[in-house]
Order: sequence, then C-alpha cells, then structure tokens
Amino acid sequence: MPIALIPYNIRALWPDQLLANSFSKLRKLQVKGCKKLLNLFPVSVASAPVQLEDLNLLQSGVEAVVHNENEDEAAPLLLFPNLTSLELAGLHQLKRFCSRRFSSSWPLLKELEVLYCDKVEILFQQINYECELEPLFWVEQVALPGLESVSVCGLDNIRALWPDQLPANSFSKLRKLQVRGCNKLLNLFPVSVASALVQLENLNIFYSGVEAIVHNENEDEAALLLLFPNLTSLTLSGLHQLKRFCSRKFSSSWPLLKELEVLDCDKVEILFQQINSECELEPLFWVEQVALPGLESFSVCGLDNIRALWPDQLPANSFSKLRELQVRGCNKLLNLFPVSVASALVQLENLNIFQSGVEAIVANENEDEAAPLLLFPNLTSLTLSGLHQLKRFCSRRFSSSWPLLKELEVLYCDKVEILFQQINSECELEPLFWVEQVALQGLESLYVCGLDNIRALWPDQLPTNSFSKLRKLHVRGFNKLLNLFRVSVASALVQLEDLYISESGVEAIVANENEDEAAPLLLFPNLTSLTLSGLHQLKRFCSRRFSSSWLLLKELEVLDCDKVEILFQQINSECELEPLFWVEQVRVYPALNFLNFICYIIDLSLESLSVRGLDNIRALWSDQLPANSFSKLRKLQVRGCNKLLNLFPVSVASALVQLEDLYISESGVEAIVANENEDEAALLLLFPNLTSLTLSGLHQLKRFFSRRFSSSWPLLKELEVLDCDKVEILFQQINYECELEPLFWVEQVALPGLESLSVRGLDNIRALWPDQLPANSFSKLRKLQVRGCNKLLNLFPVSVASALVHLEDLYISESGVEAIVANENEDEAAPLLLFPNLTSLTLSGLHQLKRFCSRRFSSSWPLLKELEVLDCDKVEILFQQINSECELEPLFWVEQVAFPGLESLYVRELDNIRALWSDQLPANSFSKLRKLKVIGCNKLLNLFPLSVASALVQLEELHIWGGEVEAIVSNENEDEAVPLLLFPNLTSLKLCGLHQLKRFCSGRFSSSWPLLKKLKVHECDEVEILFQQKSLECELEPLFWVEQEAFPNLEELTLNLKGTVEIWRGQFSRVSFSKLSYLNIEQCQGISVVIPSNMVQILHNLEELEVDMCDSMNEVIQVEIVGNDGHELIDNEIEFTRLKSLTLHHLPNLKSFCSSTRYVFKFPSLERMKVRECRGMEFFYKGVLDAPRLKSVQNEFFEECWQDDLNTTIRKMFMEQGYKEEDSEKSDSINSDLREEDFEED
Repeated sequence: MPIALIPYNIRALWPDQLLANSFSKLRKLQVKGCKKLLNLFPVSVASAPVQLEDLNLLQSGVEAVVHNENEDEAAPLLLFPNLTSLELAGLHQLKRFCSRRFSSSWPLLKELEVLYCDKVEILFQQINYECELEPLFWVEQVALPGLESVSVCGLDNIRALWPDQLPANSFSKLRKLQVRGCNKLLNLFPVSVASALVQLENLNIFYSGVEAIVHNENEDEAALLLLFPNLTSLTLSGLHQLKRFCSRKFSSSWPLLKELEVLDCDKVEILFQQINSECELEPLFWVEQVALPGLESFSVCGLDNIRALWPDQLPANSFSKLRELQVRGCNKLLNLFPVSVASALVQLENLNIFQSGVEAIVANENEDEAAPLLLFPNLTSLTLSGLHQLKRFCSRRFSSSWPLLKELEVLYCDKVEILFQQINSECELEPLFWVEQVALQGLESLYVCGLDNIRALWPDQLPTNSFSKLRKLHVRGFNKLLNLFRVSVASALVQLEDLYISESGVEAIVANENEDEAAPLLLFPNLTSLTLSGLHQLKRFCSRRFSSSWLLLKELEVLDCDKVEILFQQINSECELEPLFWVEQVRVYPALNFLNFICYIIDLSLESLSVRGLDNIRALWSDQLPANSFSKLRKLQVRGCNKLLNLFPVSVASALVQLEDLYISESGVEAIVANENEDEAALLLLFPNLTSLTLSGLHQLKRFFSRRFSSSWPLLKELEVLDCDKVEILFQQINYECELEPLFWVEQVALPGLESLSVRGLDNIRALWPDQLPANSFSKLRKLQVRGCNKLLNLFPVSVASALVHLEDLYISESGVEAIVANENEDEAAPLLLFPNLTSLTLSGLHQLKRFCSRRFSSSWPLLKELEVLDCDKVEILFQQINSECELEPLFWVEQVAFPGLESLYVRELDNIRALWSDQLPANSFSKLRKLKVIGCNKLLNLFPLSVASALVQLEELHIWGGEVEAIVSNENEDEAVPLLLFPNLTSLKLCGLHQLKRFCSGRFSSSWPLLKKLKVHECDEVEILFQQKSLECELEPLFWVEQEAFPNLEELTLNLKGTVEIWRGQFSRVSFSKLSYLNIEQCQGISVVIPSNMVQILHNLEELEVDMCDSMNEVIQVEIVGNDGHELIDNEIEFTRLKSLTLHHLPNLKSFCSSTRYVFKFPSLERMKVRECRGMEFFYKGVLDAPRLKSVQNEFFEECWQDDLNTTIRKMFMEQGYKEEDSEKSDSINSDLREEDFEED
C-alpha cells in the first residue's frame, strides 16, 4: 500500500534497523513538507523496500535521501531495484542521494525529476572518477539503462548534468529530456554523451545559461554526423547566451526532426549555414548534404540579433516537408528567404510573420534570375502582421498564381500602398503582390487592417477568374483609402458572402470612373452579410446612381456613418438627399429578414437590419418602395439617429408584414409611422407579425402614428416604453374624445396576445389605460412593470383591473400613485377575485400610496406567493378586515380567507405604519407564510397580535431589523392562554437593532421552539436576560420564558446585547440547547460568565466558541461545587468532546477559562485557539488540562505561538504583553519629559 506523509516536525521515519520483511510490499512512498527531516532512510532500511516503484520527496529539509552512519559498511549495488519513478522537488538542502560515495544501476527507473534543489552541482558522475563537484548520483557499469524521461528545473547551482564519459549503454533508452532554469549550466552534453543518446526523441531547453548545447573540448575529435538520429522535437527557449548548437563546426542531417522552436535566444545571428561555406556570422546549426528533410513545423520568436534564417543556397531536398513556418519579433531580419530557398519549400502550407523588421519576404539579389511562377504552390494560409518596413512580398517584380491560398491577412504594415497589381502594368505605387494570369483563384478569406498608407486594394482590371472564390472580405483602419473596389473588380467577386468595412476614409464602396458604363444589376449576387461601420466620409455605396437587387442579403448593419442622409431611395425618383442605396424593381432586398439601424445596414433580402449613430440621417426609406421590398425583414433596430423624425412612411410600414422585432432608442423621432396624406386609410393590421416592440429614450415621441390610427397587434407579446418624456397616456379607444393624445389608439380587441408590459421614466404620463377597454383586450398579460412615472395617480381603472385575469407579476416603483386601482363610481361593486392569478406583487418607493384600491374593497389573492411593500411612507396598516371599523386605513382590506398562498412577506421603511395586521384574521389566512422580514418600521410597537401569531404555523424565517418594537407578539388579554407551540416550524429568528425590545411576548409565555436552528439577537439594549425558566420568580424579565424541553434543535446562537447580565437562568433539561454547535458572544458588557454550571454538561456538542469585547467577563465557565441540596453538580471530568475552535478577544477582566481548580478539563478535538487583548489572563486553567491536538495559539498580531503546553504558552504571551506595555509606558514617559524640557528651554 502507498504511504504519504506531511507532518511538519518529523525528524525520522524509521529506526536504524527494521525487522526482516518489514515494508516488503511497499510500492509507493510520498513525503512532503517535512522541514526537519534530514534524511529519508538509513542505508539498512533503504535495502528493505525492494518492491518500491514510485518515490516522491517534496518540500522537505533532507540533505541526503539515504544516510549511512557507518562509512565502512557497503551499500548494495541494486538499491531500490524495482524503482520506476523518482521525483525530488523543493529539497533546498539536498546535495547527494546517498551520504557517502555509492552507486546503483537503477535498472528499471523510467522517469526522473529533479526540481528546485538549489545545492545540486552535477547530476551524474562515474564512481571511480575524482571530481571537485559532488554529484547527486554516482554511476558505475551501465547507468540507468531503462530511463526514458528526465526533467530538470530550477537547479541554480548545477554546472553539469553528465560526466565527460559514460559507461557503454548508459541512458540508452532516454527519449525525453527537459531542462529549465539552470543559470550556471554552460552546456548540456559533452559530445561523447550526446553521441550515446541515440533514442532521444524530445529535447526541450528553457531559460538557462547554456552557451552551446553540445560541448567538445577536443577540437580534433570528429563528431558523428547523425547526432540525435531519432530526435523529432527540439525547443530552445530563453537561452540568452546561446550562439551555436555545438561548440565547434559540426553538422547533422537531423533526419527525423519534425518540430523545431527557437525562441528568445538573443545572441543567435543566423540559423542555418552550409558547413563548407565561409561566413562572418556563426550559425546556430551547420548543415551538410540534405538538411532537416523531415521538418514539418518551424517557429522562430524574439531573436533580436538574427540577420538571416537560411544560407543563400541549400542542399537539394532540404526542408522538403516543411508545412508550417512562424516568425515573430526578429527586428534585424530584413528578409525571410533567398529566392532559392523559397523555391525549395514546395510543401509549405502555413506562413505567419509577425512584428519583425522585414522589408521583403523573398529577396532576390540576382535581378536577372527568373523566379518560378508557382512559388509556394501549396500555401493555404498567409499572415503578415506588424511588419512596419514591409513594402513588397518579393524584392523585385515577381508574380505567383498562389493556386491553393485560402486565407490571407495583411495587418499593420504601414508602408504598403497597394495590395495587388498586374505585372504588365505601369503604376506609381509599388504593390505588395504582383499578379499575372489568374490571381489567387482559391482565396476564400481576405482580412486587411491598419494599412495607414494604402490607397488601393486592387488594380483597375483583374485577370479573368481572379479571386473567383472569395467569400469573406474584412477591411478596417484605412484612412487614405477612398473606395474599396472599381466596378470591374466588384463585378468579378460573384461568390462574396460577407463584406465588413470599418474605421476607414472611404467615400464610396464601389467607384466607377466611367459614368457611361452600366453597372450590373446583380453586383455581389451572393452577399448575405454587409457591415459598414465608422465610415465618417461615406455618403453612398456606389459613386454613381446604381442599384442592385441583393437577392440573398440577410444581415445589414450601418453604424456611425455620419454623412449618410437617407438609406434607401428608388432609382427613378428625384430627391434632394442622396441615398446610401438606390433600389429598383421588386427584387430589391427580397430576402432581408433583419434590419438593424445602429450605424449598421444589414442585407436587403434582409432578415435583420441594424442602424446606429447616423447623426445626419433624415430618412431610412423613400416614400414608396417597389412591391415586396423587404418582404422578409424580421428584425429592425434603430439607435442614436437624432435627426430622424419618423421611422417609416405608412406605405413602407404596410409592406413589412414579416417584421417580428422592432427596437428604437435614443433618436429624435416624433412618430414611428408618418402619413403625410391624412385622407389615406391605414391598414388595421399594421405589423401583423410583430412580437416585440421597444421604444426607449425617444424624448420627442408623443404618438406611434402621426394621425388617429389603430391596430390590433394580434401577435405582440412584449412591449417596453422607456424614458419617452412626452407620452401622456399609453392606450385610448379610437372612438373616444380625449384631451390627452395617446401613444396607441386601440379598437376592437386590443393587444390580445401581450404577455409583458414595461413602462419606465414617462415623466408626463397621467394614465396607462382608458376607463373602458374592448372585451378580451390584454387578456394574456402576465407581467406588468411600472417605474418612475411621477404624475401617474393610479394604475388601473377598476374595469381594466378586472379584465387582467391572467396577470401574475405586478411591480410598481418610484411613482406618484395614491392608489393602485381607482374606482370613480363608488356604487359599483368590485369583483372579489381581482387579479386571481397574481403570484408576485411589489410596491416600492410609492410615497403617496395609502391604499391599494380607492374605496373599501377586498380580494382573497388566492395565488399570491410573494408580497413586498417598501418605502411607502403613508401606509399606516397593511391588513384589516373589511367589516371592522378602524381609525387607520389599511393598504389591503381582507375578507373570508386572506392570502391563503402567501409564502414570503417583506416590509421595509414604512415610516408611519402602526400595525401589520388587524387583531383578528379569517381562519386559514396566511396559512402558508414561510418567510417574514420587517426592516426599519419605527412606529411599529409589536409585530403580531397573539391570534395572528398563533395562525402562522408554517412560518420558518422571521427577521426583524430596526424599529421601536417593544414585544414581537402582543397579548392584550393577559389571562388568555398562549399555545406552547407558537411558531412550531420556525428555523431562523433574527432580532436586530430593536432598542426598545424587552420580551418576545407581552405576557408570560413560553415555547419549546422545536425546529429553531439559528437565533441571532443583536443590539437589543433593553434585553436583560435571554432565557429563563418559567417557574422562577425574578425581578428581571427575560426575552424568552423557557419551560420543559426548549430549543432542542438550536445549532447557532449569536448575541450582541449591551444590557444583558445573564444568558441562561434556571435548570434546563438535557435536551434543551443540546445541539448547539456555534456560540458567539459579542459586546455583552454585563455578562460575567458565558457558560454557568447548569449548562456545562448540556452544551456537549459545542464546536466553536467565540467571546469578543465583553468587559465584565471574568471567566468563561463557572462551576459550582454543590447545589442547594448539597450534592455535587458536575462530575470531576468536564469534556467538550467536539469543541474545535476557541476565540477570546478583548476581554480585559478575564482571569482564566475557569477559576476552579478541582476539575479535569478535556478538549480532545480543539485545534484552533485565538487569544487577543486579554490583558489579565496569566494562565488558561490552573487545574488538569488535556488538549492533545492543540499545537499553537494565535495572538493579537496574528502570530502562532507555542511553548511546551497551553498554560505555559498563555503565561509567556502574558509576560511578553507586559514587557511591551512597560516599554510603551517608559517610551511615553521619556517623550513626555523631553517635551517638558523643550518647553522649559523655550
């Protein structure tokens, strides 16, 4: 079985000798954090666990793993013969594995990790060799023949990993070697060792001081050509002293190497060089014959001094399988390839170059030499980013068809002036790419960003079929680019689906210099998404009057294009404003499903259209559109168009029959739909499929339609009207004369499908509804939210309220309402079941509200579950029976069964409330109430009449904060019996900030509180005794009278009571308080004892005790030896079996835990103890004390203290505290004297 050890003070794991066969099956051993452990095994013990396979030794103080006190005793050669994994980590004192010269062949060891062992100087050394440095492991004969993986990290003092020579076949199976953070390591291998590692596959070296990987002291000795013949992955990273792989001119073909990374090696000047050439720069790798024929991925990053990656010529087939090349952060690299090398990389698929100093990617010093047309014939992805000196891909006029290139990104290359140009044309601007014949015919995605000097992307003409598969074009940040396409180029991009243009200086997207030339109707016939964003000079899509049917366009966004004045205009009409798009025929944008005006224009087959921030736009549409235009538009969003006075002409609005979602915000519209012809009839079913309508921040809006017009809105489900200052009434019947003009005229059935209505910030609204509504109007409304409507005096006429039979959630806040429901006809009866399905009601910040209904009206509210009444200053009483006479007018009149389903009631800051309930409630009222919270009701003297309290049998949580309540339950008839099981299901009770509270019930009343688990009583200054036995007579009245078995399930008790002198008074049964596990006493200035004698044996389940800032406290436990009958009250042993944590803080008069000395106190579970600012505590307890698990005490400086035992520790803390106080007094005295002397001299 495995053993894991983490004890901090352990000094030895084993005796010097073990019985035979001890630990004979031990396979795994882990030791961690044993700071005082100097070694792990005596040599005799180390020989015993012959089955040990896995040994992990971490963060410990060991100096040697195996210790041999008898230097003459031989250690076995096969120590740990079955060990397969060995980890030594964080052993800052470790220098050697064994305390004397000892070797083992470790025949089965596969994995070795040596991490953060600061004193190790060399890993391996032959045992018969004399060396100044002592190795971690002595090796003899064949060393570690099965080792497959070695990881070395953070060995700050290591100077060598291996000796100069190794026994034959040593490390013959090593496949992976990783070295990190070894700053004094100058090289990794002697050449003899490197030559032996023929199975090495993965070599990673990071952040070390190596100057060369392989070191050869004998310059005349030949190195093998096939050094590391099986290496497949090589990473050299953060090697700031590295200049060369081998310390002399040496080459290897690296036949199987697939991945090579050279990162942040500052001194490397050239990567590869032929071994037979002369060169001023010393390369990292010398190459000969075929170089790296299997390399597939090559990454270079942060080589600050590199000037070239390759020589001018490479041996044939070198790098013939290279598929991915990434170069980043090489500022002195002027070009990436000589043309001869570039021509050889026929398999290259992915080329990424970032943040480097290159002026051209391919350099051709011989201008007369022809470059191949199919340079990089298999390249599929090319990224050029942050190349601020780059002007051209090749240093001379050169073209390639790039037949397989699919993705091209050119980002932040400041000097590029034009992307593409035909090779046979004359041009003032030098292009990045010369093109000839068919250009980039496979390109699918082109992303261009931050080319500050670019003036054109394309030539005026492109070869046939060029860019014929381009589907995605994103252009951003081109301030000097005046247009994106010539019309001839735009016409060729027949597969373009996604066009995104932003933050550029374009005046038109498509430019046509020849005004007489006709543009094709089907320009961009497959475009589905178009975004124009932040184009502050853009006025028109095409530089001349031109239209397109945009058959497949689905998403159009036009955002922050300041100069756009109108979006759409018929091509055959005359208009003072020039539109962004000219439209013609029926086909114009037939598929558009969404139009969002937020400086975005989404396509005109359009399903979605967004427009935002068009500061100068005056119209979105012309007065007339071709039939079926925008026939698929489903979503329209318009935001921040301040000069837009209306959204639609009526003819356009009538055409948008598929519109489902309409959102308009922060714009200058006065009406949504405008009808200049007042005599023309408007369709009753305008927007017949609209399901969501939001009108927000429209400060000039008064009406939806510019004339009296109605619609039934049959499918509308969600309506929001927010911050529209001029709206005076939401709905009005069309045949009704009214001084106020409504936002919506309604006729017949109004909004029959509306489910959610939100109204906010309508400063001038005086009514939401007319006095009468057509039958079935708003019949599905489930949620109504009204906020910030200061002039709204009531929410519903009673006729409207009666119709909202499906309303479930009603929220009203920060408004001027005096009553929620208004009934002008006092003789008209209101239905008993008003809002029969309401489940949640919130009334918040309604400072004029006194009553729910303007006349005496009641409802049973059968399904209401949550009720909140917050900050309603004028409410005087919440509930009152309708047939009773009362000076106070209630918020709710109740009759028969009231609120039978209510589960949660929250009342806050009702400054004038004097009662929550009437003295009597109908039977079963509030029968499901589980949670009641009352906060800040200052005039409330009690919470319940006794009759109401008795009815709340399901109440589980009762929380009362702040106020002047004198008793929670009021019993005017002192002779009336109180039920023993008042609140039988209460689990949590919190009484806080009740400065007048003295008693829970105004009569002598007791309850067993059978399910109460949490009790918190804070800042109730008048409470003198918390719990008292009912049969006792006492001048002081307790908060709780206790009888028989009380509080049997109480688990947490938290007290902060300045006036209390006693917590428990009387004799309680063993069941009472028996489950109390957490006791917190804070600022109880009158309490001298926490646990009196009568409670010592009851509180046996206490787990955590905290006593804080109780000035009168002189002992925690008080034990009386005998009771009134002469018998001993307590056994000699007092055991707090479960107490785990004890905190004593700022108890200036505390002398000890208990003043008696005759008892044995046992704390078998006590682990944490804090004693802070207990100035008078010289010892913990003078009698017998047993706390076996306690090992420290935390003082006021949060320091862990311990000396021998608890009493000694407390005594030492007391003495140190006294010295500090004495020193402080002396310092104060000296400073005072100095001040007096200074004064006298003055």
